[in-house]
Amino acid sequence: MPEDMTFVPIPTALCRRVEAALGRLGQATVETFVTHVVRTALTAHEMVSTPAPDQEPRIVDRLRRLGYID
Repeated sequence: MPEDMTFVPIPTALCRRVEAALGRLGQATVETFVTHVVRTALTAHEMVSTPAPDQEPRIVDRLRRLGYID
């Protein structure tokens, strides 16, 4: 295992399912598939932003004007 890699265990049954589907998934190895899935999940998570505290009054005011809150 290269130095810039780490070992993350997954259930054997899940690994076998990934191996069986690699061709359909467009990936060469289980490692490349898992790396792709983790990167995709992290990107999606990072895209969800939390408004800054100073933006809250503007957001509440807009929601109030739109009728979502009283």
